[in-house]
Amino acid sequence: MARSSGGTNDLAKLLAAATMPIYLLDETRHLRYANQAFYDWIGDPDAKLFGLRCDYHSQPEETGTPGGVAGLCPPPEVFRGERKRAILSWTRPGKQAVRRWAEFLPLGEDPSDCPAVLAVLETTDIAEPRSVESVGRGETPQELHELVRHFHQKIQQQFSLQQFIGSSSVIKRVRQQIELAASTLANVMVIGPPGSGREHVARTIAYGKTTGDPGPLLPVDCSVVDHEILESTLEAFRRRIRDFPKELPVTLLLLDLQDLPLDAQNVLEQRLCRENFPARVLSTVRPGSLAGGFHLGLRHWLTTLVIELLPLKQRLEDLPALAQLFLEKLNAQGELQRSGFSDDVLDRLASYPWPNNVDELFAVVKQAHGASEDPLIQLRDLPPQLHWAAQVAARPPREKTTIDLDQFLAEIEEELIHRAVAHSRGNKAQAARSLGISRARLHRRLQQLSAPDDGSPED
Repeated sequence: MARSSGGTNDLAKLLAAATMPIYLLDETRHLRYANQAFYDWIGDPDAKLFGLRCDYHSQPEETGTPGGVAGLCPPPEVFRGERKRAILSWTRPGKQAVRRWAEFLPLGEDPSDCPAVLAVLETTDIAEPRSVESVGRGETPQELHELVRHFHQKIQQQFSLQQFIGSSSVIKRVRQQIELAASTLANVMVIGPPGSGREHVARTIAYGKTTGDPGPLLPVDCSVVDHEILESTLEAFRRRIRDFPKELPVTLLLLDLQDLPLDAQNVLEQRLCRENFPARVLSTVRPGSLAGGFHLGLRHWLTTLVIELLPLKQRLEDLPALAQLFLEKLNAQGELQRSGFSDDVLDRLASYPWPNNVDELFAVVKQAHGASEDPLIQLRDLPPQLHWAAQVAARPPREKTTIDLDQFLAEIEEELIHRAVAHSRGNKAQAARSLGISRARLHRRLQQLSAPDDGSPED
């Protein structure tokens, strides 16, 4: 039997007999009606969905709602009065994911004031989308949304790899390395520039178990500890982990290892290498920062596996899907709902050098998400630094010119000599003193420069 709430009973009677799945959302995106065909489609006749809010994102676990209700949310443009066709996604009991096209019909006479949206689903399911590994630059916001959702459905059963979406060979390799590292207790060093997600990789490895408790983790910021603090911290952690079951993995996370002082490196080497500290060690470092004076034995001990992250500017093919991922994470956190980015925005993002990498991309998307007045983010919504960078890049490069150094220096010398002679009113001795040279040298230089020496007084 179809179910509804409040004032939608009349509508329920009209739609209950429909063979197509149908549901209704109010202006705040809360589900207010669904017919029996809809419950047949989701495969859960007892699902309690009334009053649940649908946000336009790909991470249903963050909303606290069951069954992936975010998969029912239409593109934000629909609530502006625009009729849209989009793909819905639902995970049935038993983890079976189903997808189906739906037509979203905004209700109400005034497009700017949409009191409700009616969703009418087609009668047959559709196949899975193409893999996120094939994502490029030609996707529409809705296609990127669907690819991000499909990525979550595939990955969330294994590891929390949301930040590592993309199609580049680099990010594919990183995902494989994270999965490998999470399945072992080997020591892992994550190398990457600031803002590239080094700590996220390390924590994903630590918490990457698909079942059970991932075990205790101790993060240590190596930039703020000395040898005494490090030694007392490790000893306290050793005592603490005695209370945990022996089968649980124990992880020590060393952040910014390159900043660890030399005496603290010696303490760490003593505890880890010689005393067999009962924990695997994950560490994060900047590229090239361990060359030279870092403890060689400690470095070998910590690099059983090495994961290298490249700057974002070297894997720009991942940027569209990554930006869409961040956008939908923000959609899941609040009332503002954005559908994606215009082509001009994606072009501008691709042309920016991203000195602070993935962290900066998230900050840019967050600022644009809050600034936009439309569902689709436009160029005007981007922060100023992206426009300044585009203006600099558009300037023509300076022409390369060569300088004859001898001629350049001779011209400067000639100018200084003439100024000194003029300032001394032709007194060569005074001019020579002001230049810090002898009168004889001044006389020779004047002759070489073809300047007349009229025999003016020396004093």
